[in-house]
Amino acid sequence: MRRNIRAIGTLAPQWDEALGRIKAGLPVKLSGQPSLNLIFGGTTFYDWTIWPVKDEDGTIESILVLGSDVTERMRAEKELELALTQLEKSNQAKDSFLANLSHELRTPLTPILGWAQIIQDYPSDHVVTFRGLKAIERNARLQTQLVDSDVEVEIKVEVVRPDLHLLGLHGSSSVLLTMVVVA
Repeated sequence: MRRNIRAIGTLAPQWDEALGRIKAGLPVKLSGQPSLNLIFGGTTFYDWTIWPVKDEDGTIESILVLGSDVTERMRAEKELELALTQLEKSNQAKDSFLANLSHELRTPLTPILGWAQIIQDYPSDHVVTFRGLKAIERNARLQTQLVDSDVEVEIKVEVVRPDLHLLGLHGSSSVLLTMVVVA
């Protein structure tokens, strides 16, 4: 009995702690434990539940081990993590694009507003009015060029229905948003 428990303790780092709980007569649950698949190759992941079985005197005489293959669930969780990372990167790119676009659109507005205020403050000075109107016209044209430029924003929405039964999300769907900016 002791030799078998020690052998289990060498399989994974969490098993050392589990071994102590089993020796104390407590049940143990280990999730997502890797196991080499010698028949098909690769790694298979299991959730293990281990119960010590005691005799009439309370001495552990054996252990009951139940395992469940959770490889597909682990794969799906990894894919969801990658999708979330990509979504966060896309969101950061969108925020950066919109901040830059906002700055570019506001830049010509500052002199337009400034010259409009100067013209109002000095209505009888024809030289100031002429210079101000020229600056307003120049910046309004720049604003128009920015708006009419070749910036094209395409937002693509795809509804993705992965193998939701593997995730326990029956009847749900996820939405993948992709933003492509072409300049």
